Amino acid sequence: MSRRIFVGNVNDRISEDRLRRHFEAVGEVTSVTIPADRKTGRSRGYAFVEFGSPEHAALAIQVFDGRKLGGNELRVGVAEERKGVPREMPRRRPPRQHIDPDEIAEDAIQRFESQSEERRPSPGRQMKEPF
Repeated sequence: MSRRIFVGNVNDRISEDRLRRHFEAVGEVTSVTIPADRKTGRSRGYAFVEFGSPEHAALAIQVFDGRKLGGNELRVGVAEERKGVPREMPRRRPPRQHIDPDEIAEDAIQRFESQSEERRPSPGRQMKEPF
């Protein structure tokens, strides 16, 4: 069993210190993380708590799952590791490729000219008479 647990439905007024004190009732807590929303800076409503031993983590799940803290009923379970993304590495977007508009236009012209006459798009219909 993992030493790290997931705590869901955490009230946004709960601090990491208060959560640490709450979970220390069952064993040594080595870290508490409450992720914050990037735009607002407010809690995202969940936390991760890491214990000194897997036994303390298992006991915390049994004791605190379904219990109230700050008016909210906590959902406590084993934290699953995200696959393919190390915890220490932030996600980054790949760099944007430079697109030259002249190259795109030349490529489009070449493809248009390589099509046979019947496959080329027609320039459009003209109206016979206005209403």
